[in-house]
Formats: sequence, C-alpha cells, structure tokens
Amino acid sequence: MATFPNIKPIYGEQITVNQDAITVKLGDGYEQRFIQGLPANKRLLTIQAKFEISQTDANTINTFLDARFDAGMEAFDYTPSNRSAIKVKCVRRSESIPYKNRVSLNLTFEQVAEP
Repeated sequence: MATFPNIKPIYGEQITVNQDAITVKLGDGYEQRFIQGLPANKRLLTIQAKFEISQTDANTINTFLDARFDAGMEAFDYTPSNRSAIKVKCVRRSESIPYKNRVSLNLTFEQVAEP
C-alpha cells in the first residue's frame, strides 16, 4: 500500500467523524435508531488538510494523488496530526498560488474501511 509523501500540512487539520445511522421517529418522542453498514464502517473520518508548500512539494503531492486516482481511486496510508496512520482516499483538492514558487493546497481525505 502506498503512503502519502512525508510533507506535513500546516497546523490545524479539521477532522470530522461520520457516524451513519437511520433514525425512525415513532411519535410522542420515541424513536428507533439503526446503525448502518458493517461494524468496521460505523465511524469513518473525513480530514481536511491545508498545505502551504513549495511548488516542488506540491508537484510531489499532485503526482502521488494522480497516480492513486489513475489506479481506480486506490486508497493509501495517511497519518493525521496526533493520530496513527489510517487508510484514506483523496476526494477533493484545490490549489492556489499566492506568489511565485509557493502553493496553497487544500485536500479532503475520506477514511476507507479496507483490510
């Protein structure tokens, strides 16, 4: 399995926990809740990371992500701040060039439940 390049985002990644559940309102305040999916899929993370990096590092990241996409949206290992490595796919990315040879890169990763 591929590992995201060793380029760190700026401090302050946003991590969201997605908890899939179906809620049925039965009336008089009663409700029934059902967990959706397999147990391994109950709490998957979405991570938004921002990188303020050189053009060379941006090219490295973009080449890596393009290769994963071309391989059928292949998952890869990513280590968020203060957590252990998880398997993710990159679902969104945008970049801006604030000035010469510097790139502001915004990436959105979704955790995948794969062995």
